[in-house]
Amino acid sequence: MTKGRIPARTVTLILAGILSLPSAVLPPWSALTEVSGLLCVLSGVLFFVSMRSFTRELSISRRLGLLLVLSGVAWGAVVLIESATMTSDGAEGDRLRLLRTLNREALTDAALENAQSMREMVSLDLPGPGGAVVNSLGDATGATLGVIVGTVSGAGTLDSRRFAPIPSDTLRGAGRFAPLGMLLSLSALITMLALLEGLVMVDRTGATQNLFWIVTGAIMLHASATALGLDGAVVLSVMKNPLNLSFLVVFLAAAMMACCQKWIHYLNRNSRFFVMAGALLFAEFSRRVMTVCVSEGMPGYDMETLSTLMGTIAMLMVIYGYGSFLTILLHMPSASLLDRRYGELNTLQDLSHSLHSSFEPGQLASAATRLGKRLTGADCCWIVPPEKMADFPTVWSGDNCDFTAEVPPEWYRFLSGRLDATGRGLLFNNYRRTSLEKMFSGKGRIGSLLAAQVEVRGENLGLLLASCGKSFRFVDHTRGLFDSFARQIAQAFHNARLFGEKLELERLQRELDLAREIQQQLFPKVIHQPQGYSIAAINIPCSVVGGDYYDVIPLESGETAVAIADVAGKGAAASILMAGLQASLKSLLLGRSSLSGLMHMLNRLVCSQVPDGSFITMFLGILSSRDGRLDYCCAGHDPPILIHADGSSERPDTGGLVLGVDERASYDCGTVVIEQGGKLVAFTDGVTDAFSSTGEEPFGVERLQNALLTHSEADPANLLETMARLLDTWVGNEPHTDDVTMMVVSRLDKPEEPGNNKNDS
Repeated sequence: MTKGRIPARTVTLILAGILSLPSAVLPPWSALTEVSGLLCVLSGVLFFVSMRSFTRELSISRRLGLLLVLSGVAWGAVVLIESATMTSDGAEGDRLRLLRTLNREALTDAALENAQSMREMVSLDLPGPGGAVVNSLGDATGATLGVIVGTVSGAGTLDSRRFAPIPSDTLRGAGRFAPLGMLLSLSALITMLALLEGLVMVDRTGATQNLFWIVTGAIMLHASATALGLDGAVVLSVMKNPLNLSFLVVFLAAAMMACCQKWIHYLNRNSRFFVMAGALLFAEFSRRVMTVCVSEGMPGYDMETLSTLMGTIAMLMVIYGYGSFLTILLHMPSASLLDRRYGELNTLQDLSHSLHSSFEPGQLASAATRLGKRLTGADCCWIVPPEKMADFPTVWSGDNCDFTAEVPPEWYRFLSGRLDATGRGLLFNNYRRTSLEKMFSGKGRIGSLLAAQVEVRGENLGLLLASCGKSFRFVDHTRGLFDSFARQIAQAFHNARLFGEKLELERLQRELDLAREIQQQLFPKVIHQPQGYSIAAINIPCSVVGGDYYDVIPLESGETAVAIADVAGKGAAASILMAGLQASLKSLLLGRSSLSGLMHMLNRLVCSQVPDGSFITMFLGILSSRDGRLDYCCAGHDPPILIHADGSSERPDTGGLVLGVDERASYDCGTVVIEQGGKLVAFTDGVTDAFSSTGEEPFGVERLQNALLTHSEADPANLLETMARLLDTWVGNEPHTDDVTMMVVSRLDKPEEPGNNKNDS
């Protein structure tokens, strides 16, 4: 709100007060009575608009409390006005009291006549015993409607001949302040109308909103018509007294609005008792206000417009108050059932919390039986796992469940068969008359029995049972609830199993991560760089750990051993064989005689280590850094590609059988020279066997060789990075199906100082 500006609702209140002044200031015999009546109606409209902004954010409980308080204020105001105007002494006071008594008697007579008409309208005369029952219901309905309709319709009668006019001069003296009191009571009633809007609008539909505005508009029109002296009567054949047309519209719309009681559903059971008592008190206060206004506001009374406006609003409150009382009263028989359903929902919520707070089967079973006993009100609840059906159950909850240890296995098998046949839970309310009693008497502990299958996704996890010592303790609704309860238990057990499997997978993953970390330690952290050479390598396992191996090992002779190998298979088994191969190779290189003899001894060691069906392919070379001479042996491995400085290439393939197949196998050795500017590229079959994203064509040796020749000018590290990108593009989004390992040995044009060219693996 801007500083210095008066709020709009304050301005509206001030304007409403100014417009209501004529009704309070003008003397009762003034010729401007009609004008003051219209101004009073207009001030009421403005006051209603202002009160809507005040009451808009109130909660339902605060609205109900204010309605009761304001109804008492309105009634108290009119009672004080009535008492003040009745204190006149002498003949004038006696005459005033007599006239008001006559008016109220006339109002009562009109109400009784209309009530009798309503009872006669709904009375029935049907023959037979059935007709007598219907006739009685009709009489009761007619009597109830007669009281409500008679009381309200009596206030809307137009037969002014029933009422004795109260002369204006009788209001002088003690009754001078009566208009101000009436305005106070009217303010309370209009505020009640604004509060009522919030209750009606709980049902947020267009029809309800329109109905409220129709009622409000009809009230204001009825008061305006009274101020202008317009009767507008319409005669109803069922009534002995004609009703004012605008009053009739208000009455019918108010009766319809009395059905808009959805706010009652937001009350709990205990608060409904208090609201029901408050509704009766509220309706009685409003009825008394209506009676005073009608009996003292008939033709001849100069404050007729003010009395009519107040009486009509009070009539609306009477109808809505009694409607609220009847609605709550009709809801009370179902309140206990709703509370029970609410308790069941709370139990299911507790079940969800208990079952999902633990993933240990024993704790789950204990929580399930405890909550099952609470849900059904049973004496005992127990679970029988399927593997226990040939034995005795051990999971139960209750004070009298020791008999479950004596239940024979065939008893459970019979129940399981019945559950499979019916496909739903079973209810036995008179256990002693069932065939189950012949298999197990129940030791007097089973009078009623519930049974449900604990099943999830077609898998039987056992039986859930609940029993009471007395017969007929369960209803069919409980059976359905127990069946749903068993399904939740089954899902909880299934989730616990999945969680256990997840924990096991996480444990295995941690072990594999550790194995990968250990395996990475087997590869050289920093690749040895002989003088005049640049060596780089990459390894990309297709799983957490792989079976490919490469190494660059400096020898005491000044030479360098370069090795690349591929263990048949993938994963942890292959990685273990790879670790054994590395250990064997390094031990043999320490005391080697010839490359051929080394390969023969290595094959014998591998044959003693690998299981049947496993083998290792390997390329091993001994590099002389002085002249580029490379003695090598290719044991069943894909021959490497030797790229010469002039752009030509060859594939050294001298060797023998794969390692680990035949310990008597012999191995030949070959020799090649890596010229200055030349490169030796060794690789495993994970490179050449990598299939395209369509799965139709492998990468192949020819495509690899062409790619190496195209990028032969690159240094080893950049060359390997380029080849990795080409492979990723080739396979697309598909994962590699085999480990990928490549090693490049490049002889430099100009030898560098030792240690100045080291590449990380």
